[in-house]
Amino acid sequence: MCSAFSNRKLIAAFNRVELLVVMGTLAVLALLAVVAVDGLCHRSREAACLANLKQLGVAMSLYEKGNGRHLPFAFIEYNKAKFISWDRLLYSYGVAGPDQKHLLRCPADTIPANGNSPRRTYSMSMHNMDRRDWPPSSKNATGVGLWWWGMNPTSSVSAISVDMISSPAATLLLTEQAQADNVEFSYSDAAIENPAMQLDTKAIKMGRYHGGKFNYLMVDGHVERLSPLESLGENDPVFDDPDRTFQNIWTIRHD
Repeated sequence: MCSAFSNRKLIAAFNRVELLVVMGTLAVLALLAVVAVDGLCHRSREAACLANLKQLGVAMSLYEKGNGRHLPFAFIEYNKAKFISWDRLLYSYGVAGPDQKHLLRCPADTIPANGNSPRRTYSMSMHNMDRRDWPPSSKNATGVGLWWWGMNPTSSVSAISVDMISSPAATLLLTEQAQADNVEFSYSDAAIENPAMQLDTKAIKMGRYHGGKFNYLMVDGHVERLSPLESLGENDPVFDDPDRTFQNIWTIRHD
């Protein structure tokens, strides 16, 4: 009798252990499934972002061919109420088509808009407009996106010419700038100065955004995925040191 009672207790205990093992196994499998799905979502967002930039690269190329081999301005504000940005120039020129608005935002950019305007993720690399790098030429240690204040867009001042760029495959044209104020057809964040501005880390964790890397559209139309330091071509993150000449994808100068 005692033996039978002990056996029942043993079987009950064994069943509880089995149940805990099964529950633990299911929890591990569920976690692995979540990780796998999350990884697939990451890769899907990265692929969509890359495709967006490639399409914008095609639009940029068509614009350049129809405008004397000049790239669009990053932005122009010619009074307090009127301005024009590179994406508006592309849209007005008709080279991106009705789907352009869908191309302007990376799926990984989950920051809500600061206002009612749809978000834009991408920005042109900014020319510093400094007298050391003026007029625009292949010797500028700065970006391709010219910006102007207080100027009518019909002015004869030319934007950057593709002919000024000695290494189109190594010169940045568009990259990601996930910021709340980066909204379509706005001069705000239409241009980006350096990698430190690419992500609002208060809104999105770096590791959650393409694994800490960004997509970079080059002037020749191809896209590279790099970390911010890789985009600088060095281990030193300082970009605005006036005593140094930078020659990386953020600059026109390559010699």
